[in-house]
Amino acid sequence: MAFDQPAKQMHDQSHSQENGDFQHQVMEGLRVNLTPAPPMRRFLALCTDIGLISVVYYALGILFLILFASLGIGISALTKGSAVAGVGAIVFLILFLLVMVVVYHAYFIYYEHKTGTTPGKKLFGLRIVSVDGARLTMSQVVIRELLRSYVDIPLIFPALISIFSTEKKQRIGDLAANTMCVYSRSREDEQQYMYVKQEEYLLLMEYAKPGPVPHDFREAFLQFAYNEFVVRTNPAPIEYLDNWTQQVKKLLPEADNLGLNQQTVLRFFAEYCFQTLNKETAENRKRETKNTVATSTRGVSDGQ
Repeated sequence: MAFDQPAKQMHDQSHSQENGDFQHQVMEGLRVNLTPAPPMRRFLALCTDIGLISVVYYALGILFLILFASLGIGISALTKGSAVAGVGAIVFLILFLLVMVVVYHAYFIYYEHKTGTTPGKKLFGLRIVSVDGARLTMSQVVIRELLRSYVDIPLIFPALISIFSTEKKQRIGDLAANTMCVYSRSREDEQQYMYVKQEEYLLLMEYAKPGPVPHDFREAFLQFAYNEFVVRTNPAPIEYLDNWTQQVKKLLPEADNLGLNQQTVLRFFAEYCFQTLNKETAENRKRETKNTVATSTRGVSDGQ
């Protein structure tokens, strides 16, 4: 997805750094303001992640105990002073500790490099971004993880001083890796968006300014979008996509001015139709509930 230079200029004119927010590039030529993560949310997210890792440790502990016993390195062998059992116990203990360390680091490195967040961070609306706006690299993720484990957590006070004294609320690991942890309420609800991220959708809504969509066209387009972007494994013919794009652009007159490519146009419009349908459905349910309550109230009144 990409905006051209005019869209960037409009965005830069209407958005400035304020209230401690910092700009971050989410698409080519498009930057958004992000809020540094509150320390308490970071702490709660870390506790959640450690809790999930502990579940894995518990399972590994049971597995190692089974292996320990199956190889004859049991309690009875140790109490009899068996040298072989003693060496085997030490080897197993060292191996178990190494596996625990690997699992701990792999958990954070894998999730942060792959998605920019962890299950715990996602739960509290947090995400790791590179300060320069580029995609997170493996080296950045590894650096911040190792420094978190061996510097920031053991030396908690320097880490807290770093967080509270830097503009972007960066701990020592963030400073070394040139990253920051950001918070967004939208991330706590991003599962409600199917075709584009909520962050991108709201920005596109601001500039594309779509109007009302005929009901029949919306239904047909949503069926196409679901088959194309959710179900289909092979892309549709170019002519087929071009036909839908031309029809959609009639309802998105600003699409050409913004320099939106075909995928962006189709995905954004699909999300717009999806969100408006959800909104209408929620309003209809609310209206039906009110009517039901009103009918019940009148029935009670007539009975009296």
